[in-house]
Amino acid sequence: MNPVGNDTPTKAVKPPPDKITAIKPTPTPPLQNRIPGDIATATDAVSLPLNVQRTDSEEQLRHYRQEKDLANVILSLRRALNEHPHELVLREQLVQAYQDRGQWGMAKSEVERAMTFQPESTILRRLYGNILFNQGDVPNALKSYREAIRLDPKNVLAQIALGDALLADNQFKEAFDVYETAIKNSPESPIPYRRLARALLSRADTDPKNYDVSVDNLLKAKSKTPPAETEGYTEDYIAIMRLMESRIRDMISELQNGLAAYRQGKIKVADLNRALSDMKERAKYAEDYLDKLPPAIGHDPTQAKYQQATAFLSQAVSLFRAYLQDNDSMTETTLRTTLVNANRELTAAGLRLIATKTALPTNNAPVNP
Repeated sequence: MNPVGNDTPTKAVKPPPDKITAIKPTPTPPLQNRIPGDIATATDAVSLPLNVQRTDSEEQLRHYRQEKDLANVILSLRRALNEHPHELVLREQLVQAYQDRGQWGMAKSEVERAMTFQPESTILRRLYGNILFNQGDVPNALKSYREAIRLDPKNVLAQIALGDALLADNQFKEAFDVYETAIKNSPESPIPYRRLARALLSRADTDPKNYDVSVDNLLKAKSKTPPAETEGYTEDYIAIMRLMESRIRDMISELQNGLAAYRQGKIKVADLNRALSDMKERAKYAEDYLDKLPPAIGHDPTQAKYQQATAFLSQAVSLFRAYLQDNDSMTETTLRTTLVNANRELTAAGLRLIATKTALPTNNAPVNP
């Protein structure tokens, strides 16, 4: 068995062209006795369990992926690359497996090795940018994405990766430009529309007209997505709802802090009324956005919870304004209860989102579309 990281086999055994070399099944430790994905305990599990009929490497790889056995996915891909070291698709899958396992150093080394004999690969440059971004090297990540686009100016995945990185780096205008370029280059792809919708939403709190434009782009994305391909929209939907959750929770906190400041005599009624008028408008925009937003598959109840939280928020704004007029203790009690209810619904929505979320890259890394 070759050490991980060495692409050259110690023994080259070439099978006859019309036959597939069989791998003799060997007993594997019971799953409950193995650490999931631990390479030290999984190195002998290179063959399928005995109850699996096919033993060719493609079937093994499929099995390990289904079992989320990343250690054996990596080992299988390394063996395949020993036989086909220039197969870029295999290399990309191996890098992704390292990333999924959190082995960013191994992923980086793998891409750097591959780029020595495939320096003009757009895919490798994009993957390298993702790794650098996750390691916090934003300037070089952006440089790697731009190099990928230079190699293939119409590559939509490289453009999306660049836009995601620019957006995470608060370079909003540049990110918008990149997403719009991706739409022009690939008008039938739903991905640029979804990413542009997210970017617009991130600026909607200061420019509310972006709420409607964001929804318009999401609807365009949905119209261009085949019915069976739901995962991509779900990932973007989760990111959008996380942003909305943060925004709604911030407004609830503002109301709670405003009430405390008023009770302590630290803020004037006129200032509070101005703040509440602004809050009412912001809450209404958020409420309308959630009403128009198409939910991801299986997330209708999740979205209903977010909508209910926003409805409680709007109700709390009205109660606060009434309280400033009458100073009635019952109104104050109802206001406090409504804010608690808003937070409760928001927490329930967030938990539902976690329960059904798909795996997303960490550290706000650009997603591999």
